[in-house]
Amino acid sequence: MQPKPPKQPATYPQQIETLRCLGVVVSDEPYAEEWLRVHSYYRYACYLDHFMVNGRVFIPSLPFEYVTYIYAFDRELRALLLSGMEIIQDYARSVIAYVFSHFHGIDGHYDPRNFENTAHHEKFLARFAKERGGRVPLRIMLERMPFTALSQFYANIEPSAKREVARQLGLSKADVLKNWLHALSVLSNRCARSGRLYNTRITPKIRIGRRLFRQSIRGGSLCAAFYAAQALMPADNARVHFIESLIRLIQRYERILDFSRIGLTDRFKNTLEGFLWEGKRR
Repeated sequence: MQPKPPKQPATYPQQIETLRCLGVVVSDEPYAEEWLRVHSYYRYACYLDHFMVNGRVFIPSLPFEYVTYIYAFDRELRALLLSGMEIIQDYARSVIAYVFSHFHGIDGHYDPRNFENTAHHEKFLARFAKERGGRVPLRIMLERMPFTALSQFYANIEPSAKREVARQLGLSKADVLKNWLHALSVLSNRCARSGRLYNTRITPKIRIGRRLFRQSIRGGSLCAAFYAAQALMPADNARVHFIESLIRLIQRYERILDFSRIGLTDRFKNTLEGFLWEGKRR
């Protein structure tokens, strides 16, 4: 049996014809071709995927442009979240370094008794073993850590310091902060890789209280991430700007997109506006 010849790369007109065969309505071919040239067919297909059942688009006469609106919203949302994550990382890094150093001294991060898992602690120190004679200040270590490593460091410090960090960041339970930092670090990595956010679930799920649960917000939704992100920001202009930008982004697209796909409810929109009002009063 002869092997099948390899597929040949499709031209932009052929890609458009493939989309039409899938059920997408392409009325403006020059626009569609330019969009595919700039962003690629595979990026479009990633966002088209949740409209597909058994190899066909299940929405009759789905316009090509509708999927591009989802992509545009996603891109703006990723940029907003990444800017917010940078603020959260800086704030959490500063508080963790301050609390840990005051609890255990400037070299306390070299003492395994100050950590819950000694094996993880040894791996953490191994990253810096060849620098400064093996005695690197904690503030420098934390500055070099990506968000994921920072969340792991916090998760491993002993309970009393962990509780104080959570308290200074505005949370009553260290386990909640541990969960939020982990979940937001995973989300930050997804945003940095230009991963799709619309109609996806957040993993691990974000722990939420009864107040949000009563607003039909679930821990696996983007709205739970919005809540955690704004809650972990310092109470200053950066937090107000984040919430304000998020509200404006939602308003620009709410008549076009189905925001139930990110877990957004009218009650949660009112909650965001309440946070904004409180922030501007301070």
